[in-house]
Amino acid sequence: MEPILTIFDSQICLPKIASQKASILLRWDGCSVIITDHSNTVLGIADFGFETPLASETNPNLYESYANELKKLFQEEELFNYPYETIEIAFEGFRNTLVPLPFYSEEKQHKILSLTHHLSVYDKIFVDMLPDLTTANVFAIPAPIVSVVSTTFPESKFSSLSTVFIKSFLEQSANDQTNVFVNCAKNFIQICVIRDRKLVLFNSFRYQTDSDFLYFVVFVAEQLGILSDENARGFLMGSTEKFADNSMEILREYIPDLTFSEIPEHKIGFPEKFSTPHYYPLYLLSRCE
Repeated sequence: MEPILTIFDSQICLPKIASQKASILLRWDGCSVIITDHSNTVLGIADFGFETPLASETNPNLYESYANELKKLFQEEELFNYPYETIEIAFEGFRNTLVPLPFYSEEKQHKILSLTHHLSVYDKIFVDMLPDLTTANVFAIPAPIVSVVSTTFPESKFSSLSTVFIKSFLEQSANDQTNVFVNCAKNFIQICVIRDRKLVLFNSFRYQTDSDFLYFVVFVAEQLGILSDENARGFLMGSTEKFADNSMEILREYIPDLTFSEIPEHKIGFPEKFSTPHYYPLYLLSRCE
């Protein structure tokens, strides 16, 4: 399978990289991996697209096709076959919900998630605990995908990328700030609002056009009083390149302090240039404990 992007530090051979940490992100339209050392310096990034993306997370036929491509990738790509010191797996899915811990129980997690998302018998339900927020993040991953990953990396644990975002964004925010973080995925966006280092909102919205994207971000900002907040800052990441330049300019009319989240240059262990906003979610995954 030909990668979309493969960049590695030319001074480091792959067997040496294998002693480091591999963070694997399963996206709707493919799979990407970032290799980091103990100082969180990025040693390599590889990105692979699939012929049969998960256009819908409720179609069992797509589950199997995606899982077969993932299995083939893990078998054929040498990068996934080194004995890494640590392997992390995260799923960039639409179906997750935050539940206050007093209302959460393992026996009810399927019922809880089904209140907000369609589930099938082919889904596996997982939970990430957020004890600092006294909250559980319940999410679904298609069972065929879980089977492939568990067989290939039996020691790994599944996480939701939404959990990574919430932890990372809280860490990045200050007490006197209102921060709006927007991750652009294949066909949905995730919006996280942190005010005074407290989680105000995390939600996902499906979109098809630039207008949809602008509507949801501005709607959230308006409802939460962000448009009149002089301390509000906006951060964009993920597949932002798919939006027209004028869409970003329109968004800046509502959130003037709007920037693209970038991987810090001193944390990149190779000279090649690449779109760091696109891979910023992958970088956050590599940093999240």
